[in-house]
Amino acid sequence: MKKSRKMIGAIGLTIAVSLGIGGCGKVTTEKALNKMYEKLEKNNAYDATLTIDTKFALSTQGMNMDMLMNGTFDMQMDQSTRSMHMDGTMDMEVFGQKIDMDMDMYSVPENGEMTSYMKVVAMGENSGWVRSDDEANSINMDNMDEFIKEYQKDILKKMAENVTLAEDTVEINGVECYVLTGIETGDMIEPVIDYLKENISAGDEEAVEQMVAAFDKIDWSKVEIPMELYVDKKEYMPVKINMDMKSSMNYLISESMDLAMELASGKLPEGFDMDITFETCNVEMIYNSLSESMDITVPEEVKESAVDVSGGLDALEDSFGMEEESEGTLPETSQDGQTDTDTTEEMEPVA
Repeated sequence: MKKSRKMIGAIGLTIAVSLGIGGCGKVTTEKALNKMYEKLEKNNAYDATLTIDTKFALSTQGMNMDMLMNGTFDMQMDQSTRSMHMDGTMDMEVFGQKIDMDMDMYSVPENGEMTSYMKVVAMGENSGWVRSDDEANSINMDNMDEFIKEYQKDILKKMAENVTLAEDTVEINGVECYVLTGIETGDMIEPVIDYLKENISAGDEEAVEQMVAAFDKIDWSKVEIPMELYVDKKEYMPVKINMDMKSSMNYLISESMDLAMELASGKLPEGFDMDITFETCNVEMIYNSLSESMDITVPEEVKESAVDVSGGLDALEDSFGMEEESEGTLPETSQDGQTDTDTTEEMEPVA
């Protein structure tokens, strides 16, 4: 999933560029945005600020709960090396109780596979650094760059039908920008889904089948994401992207919950129900800078202190020395159910 997350991030930028190129009604504007595209082809790395604002309601078995999740993250990504660093805060509110979390994460290639390092500090409790190698349940990204180039060629034609260039420019953080609005529809990202399905690899064959089944269950024509793209009028670089994910998240969550219920049939209590409804789900990304490349390196102290959790719970227990008790460690039990010990002294009869 970490690899797919980076690929989707890269394709998100591609779609943003496509919005600009496809939506230009005037030749002069189209020419300017094509210059932007040419610059972006040479700039594989960026520094950005990501803001997430969500509110949703959860109901299950007669219990209702409202939940808020708001996050702000500084993010650096180099798409040529598929390296990423992200740190920031996530504020949550559940049953009126606020939970503040500081998060720091790296995702970098190591020894031929993607490796993630993460640390979370929540309510004063520090998780420490944990490390995970994305060997199982991963996506083969060897031909990702080639796929994106072909994908963006096709997406330009589709986006042209759904994009509008505003007559007036606006100022964003002191930069005069063109404003392009449009709707990213599910059929535009369907090639991405097909790519993920074809390149999924996992140690657990059943997990792969379930993931593919989840993809196949979605009617992607029903997924619509309203977007706004702000483009620097002078430098022709993306400045900000806004996405309203409410409608698409409600549909995707509903379909995913139905599939989960099917897979868990017979394992849940009779009459079990669960519903998640998003009231808001807004994502904003502000591009602070773009460059040809970016050095994203995990500090040595992070590598040295990180606990390896690649193997899941078993690996985590082993890392903390929580080994299984060897045979003979526990007292043996006799056939009559009584515990036999070597230290039990024979009681003398009472006179």
